[in-house]
Amino acid sequence: MHIDLKRIAVAYGGTDACRVALERAAELAKRTGAGLDLISVGIPIVPLGGFGWVAPYEDTHHVDALVRERVEEAATMVDSSIETETHACMGTRAPEIVAAAASAGASLIVMGAVHHTQLERLFIGSTANRVIRLARVPCLVASGATPARRILAAADDSPFGESAIHAALSLAAATGAEVRCVHVARRPAGDSVELESHASELKEHLAAFVKRSRENLAQLMPDGLRPPEISVSLRFGEVCEEILAEVEAFGAD
Repeated sequence: MHIDLKRIAVAYGGTDACRVALERAAELAKRTGAGLDLISVGIPIVPLGGFGWVAPYEDTHHVDALVRERVEEAATMVDSSIETETHACMGTRAPEIVAAAASAGASLIVMGAVHHTQLERLFIGSTANRVIRLARVPCLVASGATPARRILAAADDSPFGESAIHAALSLAAATGAEVRCVHVARRPAGDSVELESHASELKEHLAAFVKRSRENLAQLMPDGLRPPEISVSLRFGEVCEEILAEVEAFGAD
């Protein structure tokens, strides 16, 4: 799956995290010539005499005005050389972001990373997580203050793993980033000699799969473009913990 970066959608809510997302998306657009679709979503609720909030069903013009003001503010922060469209939406954030991005023909959705507490994640959840689950295109959750220079793709030898590798390589081709693929396997029983032999076979298989995935992507890319090289890393243990450990070891952005 080659990410053809012709249009990039950005979810913008006026927060610092959203500004970081906008910066990352604008950098990608500048490098690739993509257009930007700035999406802001308002929830149709109004204050009720200082005692809470209520869905009004009718009088939402002030919320709509706020959303339009917010998305126009985002447009002023984008270089004038980048073709930009604004989308002021009303409703539930994640579905509206996904629908607006799909309507615009965006091939990538960029969002800011908001770090919730465990309690907030339990009762509120994350808009970014919901968008990732609903979207049919790759999503980039931007949390760093600087552009990505190292991209880590966690993958197995499945079509889903190949899609992750293709997405990482497509982004790297646009940004000049270094790419690594990490695979986490269950630690086999046995002595260290057996483990070393098993690890050697797995890493060889992984390297062949990554090479094949890269060659498949090269056939999908426009003439004159080639995906960058990609290194491989094999780890044993609990998947999430080992991926995060590789993030630290590789210095992934």
